[in-house]
Amino acid sequence: MNARVITSVAVLIALAGGMALKVGRYSGHGEAASTTAERHIAVVMSQHGWLEKNEAAVTGHLPFLQKVFVRGGCSEPVFVAILTGNAEGADFFRLQHSGNVAFVQDDVVSHPNGFRRQIANMTRAAGRLVGHGDGQTLPVLAVSPAPPIDRDECAGPPAQAWRP
Repeated sequence: MNARVITSVAVLIALAGGMALKVGRYSGHGEAASTTAERHIAVVMSQHGWLEKNEAAVTGHLPFLQKVFVRGGCSEPVFVAILTGNAEGADFFRLQHSGNVAFVQDDVVSHPNGFRRQIANMTRAAGRLVGHGDGQTLPVLAVSPAPPIDRDECAGPPAQAWRP
């Protein structure tokens, strides 16, 4: 083969891969992933004694779905948001909550990593193709205050409770 053909094939492969990553980034995994994330949030919070507070004004003008949880005896609520796409709302959530946040992206991290998320999604999709799937990938979750390392009942569920 001549060099021009090899270069053309390489460029086409790179373009196709880039387009697949871009589509995956903005697809948000649809309604099913969001519903699964809402269930996961509800289970984690209820297992640790937190109840959802219906507060429509909080979610009305935000670029993400945010839920507010309260617990008897605790003065401050816990906020949990489902970040769509590739977690573009992460910085806004951080600003909204004065930096006391963490993100659940397979693990609890200080800031979501879009590249790592795309690689993990591609790996899971490839695994499902060969019959080794582990279910649906959750969108990135934002939690404020950041999950505590030590046992503080009023700071929300601990970090290990958030892992899917």
